[in-house]
Amino acid sequence: MGVSVIDSAGTPKLYYIPDGTDGSHAYTGFRKAYTALTFKMPTSQVGPLTKTDPSVAAKVKADTNLLTFAGGMLLEAGDRIVGAIGVSGAEPSAKDEECGLVGIDKIKNRLK
Repeated sequence: MGVSVIDSAGTPKLYYIPDGTDGSHAYTGFRKAYTALTFKMPTSQVGPLTKTDPSVAAKVKADTNLLTFAGGMLLEAGDRIVGAIGVSGAEPSAKDEECGLVGIDKIKNRLK
């Protein structure tokens, strides 16, 4: 399992890949965080939106950094988006989102 954190500009701030974890999870986590930031919503909502909104589907298809599997979530301080977190490697991807939400809950009081 890997975790990636980006700031509100999309700049990577943290990649965490524990020993024994496939390094590709850091990049997948980045892509999920970047997708959440791009669409201003969790990736678990972006995936279904690609089936009903052609403009979203086209944007995802055009940018290889966008990934619509669950696990990308926004980091918010009040009503401001301060970044995003992406979690990869806890199968199925719905578990990625669960893990990310636990992490966000642990730090939510420190987000500024």
